[in-house]
Amino acid sequence: MPAPSRRSQIVAFILLLGAAFAGQDVLAAEQSARLKNGAVIRGELRGKTPDTLFFSSATDAPPVPLSHIQSISNQRPISTVTARGALRRITLVSGESFSGEIVQWSAASVGIRLAGDDQVCTIPTETVAAIFQPQGTVNLLYEDFEKEPLQWPPTENPQRDPQLSRSGKFSLLISSAAAPLLYKLPTPLSAGQIELSFHDYSSRDAGSNWIVEFRFETQLGERVLRAEIGPSQETYALKAPLGPRFSHQQLRRTAGWHDLRVQFDSLDTMVLIDSAVLASGPAMKGVLKSMRILPHKKAAANAQLRIDDLRITRFVASQLTELRAKTQDVLIMATGDEIFGTIVQVDATQVRIQGKFGAVDIPWSELRGLLRRESEPTFPAVSGAAVRIQIREASAIPHAPSEFLTVALESATADGVTWTHPLLGRQTWPWKRIQKIEPMFVGKYQLLFPGIRHLGDELRPQFRRPHPSSDPLSVTFALDELPASPVFVSLNVAQLEPAGPQTPPGRPFLDELRAGHLGTYLSINGHPQVSLNERIDFRTDVDKPDRLRVPIPVEALQVGKNVIEIRQRPSTRDATDFDDCEVSHIALEIELPDNEQ
Repeated sequence: MPAPSRRSQIVAFILLLGAAFAGQDVLAAEQSARLKNGAVIRGELRGKTPDTLFFSSATDAPPVPLSHIQSISNQRPISTVTARGALRRITLVSGESFSGEIVQWSAASVGIRLAGDDQVCTIPTETVAAIFQPQGTVNLLYEDFEKEPLQWPPTENPQRDPQLSRSGKFSLLISSAAAPLLYKLPTPLSAGQIELSFHDYSSRDAGSNWIVEFRFETQLGERVLRAEIGPSQETYALKAPLGPRFSHQQLRRTAGWHDLRVQFDSLDTMVLIDSAVLASGPAMKGVLKSMRILPHKKAAANAQLRIDDLRITRFVASQLTELRAKTQDVLIMATGDEIFGTIVQVDATQVRIQGKFGAVDIPWSELRGLLRRESEPTFPAVSGAAVRIQIREASAIPHAPSEFLTVALESATADGVTWTHPLLGRQTWPWKRIQKIEPMFVGKYQLLFPGIRHLGDELRPQFRRPHPSSDPLSVTFALDELPASPVFVSLNVAQLEPAGPQTPPGRPFLDELRAGHLGTYLSINGHPQVSLNERIDFRTDVDKPDRLRVPIPVEALQVGKNVIEIRQRPSTRDATDFDDCEVSHIALEIELPDNEQ
């Protein structure tokens, strides 16, 4: 019998750790701070105002100010924040992304339920740049049983039930007196996951036993996984009569709604209840063809089961999407084709687009995502403790990219943190939604250029903007008065050729860069240029850019209009040869004086 893969062992350990804490009511957030001197301390972030934010050590050590902290990590049990509906990745015009469910769409606003709770965040539609399925996935089915006719099951029996629901107003009430419910996948699934919510009364009535079967077709014949979600014993169970062999753990049944998830690919198979691993093992070595919900053979004739929020997802190879400038909205099909027009409606199951030949509804099962026509918004400045928040994963998809927001932190309590974002406004988030906080500075933050610019001279398919622009990148901002405190320009760079002090001497262009050629330079109002190459030691990929912070002398600034310019110098050997790199997320940062922090 093949041993579980290393990935399976790691994921199982992480989720088992989360299960060990399941059900515990942790009143105070457990956090650790990595200081800039390398030390790590345990404690809690606290403060009622930006200038009183400190990290209070669990020992009797003095509180640590944010200026001494590199990052603060949430040490609560590691688990995925479970989404109840159809999860989407929403990208703002600022270039930042987060996961949530689209619950309302109009020309003026979008309602988004943030993954993990019932809070709905309403933001202006003009702030949304793109909405995509989670990276590496295609949503084949999402059925919340709210609208008739149902996508599944196609029959009138079972009935929608308004008495209990996981989300919305209805669930599906299944009776043992009816035939088992069968779902046949349109095409067999070799890698993906099936999720559904079920209600457990936590009684030990043998007559209420229910089974969810997952049938795989393999070279050795049919293999079946049976999840017993209403057994007479005190724990949930998984059985695989024909193998493979699974590692199990006991998960105690509790009353209320729970999420069953079966996740599988060519390496592993995992079955989870909520965020805790029920069983894990090797790949099924086949394709999933159907799912069936049926009562146990010992179930009573009148046994009932309520289910809600059925989600079926296919895992696919991740594709990098080029966020090109558009004069129209665009739907990107799973096949790669594009449909142009004006998006008039988005919900959990489909997108409606108005085109030249009328309106058409496209189900999400046929879509990778949508791009909205580009605009040039103005971003208001926000003040406080500027931090970068890493959002806790809201997707169980392997290798899902991390999500970040740059915000002005206002306060922190045992329950969560309050912050302001230039587009999302003022928000209070619970700690369970936060993975890490990276302090930057205390003061004023203003995003100036949210886009991505490919500087250079060559086509680079792996870039987010494959086509280069040879023109200098210019960004403007206005000042009512000259700042009396330190001023910086921050920006992200990727694939920039390094020339920093720690750059390995064997880099092919190092001597030329240090001689002032083939480089990328930043200037403000025509003042002496600063080499960006000399501020990095290693070249980073487009999905993990370097964040640079360039100090700006006050004598380079002026009241009124100011111009930041980024331009390149060619190689000494070829006047048409430039360093290909990506520059994005340019911002102005004005720190508070030390005596005011």
